[in-house]
Amino acid sequence: MIKIAIVEDEEESFLRLKEFAERYEKERGEKVETRWFTDGMAFIDGYEAGEYTVVFMDIDMPHINGIETARELRKRDEFVPLIFVSIMVQYAIEGYSVDAMDFLVKPIQYLKFSMKLDKAVTYSRKNTVIKLTGEDGMTQYIVAGEITYVESVNHYVYFHTSHGVYKKLMSLSKAEQMLEGVGFLRSDVSFLVNPAYVTSLGKDSLMIGEQKIPISRNRK
Repeated sequence: MIKIAIVEDEEESFLRLKEFAERYEKERGEKVETRWFTDGMAFIDGYEAGEYTVVFMDIDMPHINGIETARELRKRDEFVPLIFVSIMVQYAIEGYSVDAMDFLVKPIQYLKFSMKLDKAVTYSRKNTVIKLTGEDGMTQYIVAGEITYVESVNHYVYFHTSHGVYKKLMSLSKAEQMLEGVGFLRSDVSFLVNPAYVTSLGKDSLMIGEQKIPISRNRK
């Protein structure tokens, strides 16, 4: 599913973006969900990293403008694609200071909207943030693109990353759902692998670095 946050104080602009999102859903055959926030404060309040696939944000808004809202957003989520939507073209350059991915000038055209959304979805899936809450109540966040492989052992799932291993009491099927759309493949009943890290492929196994991972016959 593609989850879009629209931070926009003008209802007409929101409805236009929502209409484009629905058209995109039909053309791509993929579920798209939109949520509307009428100001930056309402958007930031309660925001959690990894909650949205992409954020479309107006710049000229009451209480707190789009640039200020984006600065607060980046404190909570450095990866979510941010696309500014505004008639104020002069602020496009300032968007780089908050790592905005792109800029759409009002009135928005569907072709430009769909192209920028394609780009954002591709980036977002590569950088999907996985939220893991441990038995001690501590929450950890992992970027999907940094996971090399996932292993299931005795009801626990181990997320192996380029900088450490994260353990979670859950099923491998649940982990597979969390990583849906990111590109992971199940090699057998106990492993999910990130193809980007596969260094060699054998008859019944593959290698990720020095780790040998089995490939079952029906997954071959």
